[in-house]
Amino acid sequence: MIEPEIAFADVYDVIECAEAYIKFCIKFVLENNAEDLKFLEGRPKKGLREYLESIISKPFAKASYTEAIEILQKVKEKGVVF
Repeated sequence: MIEPEIAFADVYDVIECAEAYIKFCIKFVLENNAEDLKFLEGRPKKGLREYLESIISKPFAKASYTEAIEILQKVKEKGVVF
């Protein structure tokens, strides 16, 4: 969990900050840990670099707490287990 302290920020500002931080970390790994990524490629499946690049290339999906609960209830009704 990322819980930054930002003066005069609301929950949406914190969400944006968390997304930017996660993307920064992934970009750092992509730029500075090529050998590690090469080692991890194919463990357990191929396409790790492409997957990480896809994460930083588009905005994250966002939902309010209420929307998240509704999504989880629908998933539970379908019997999906995490």
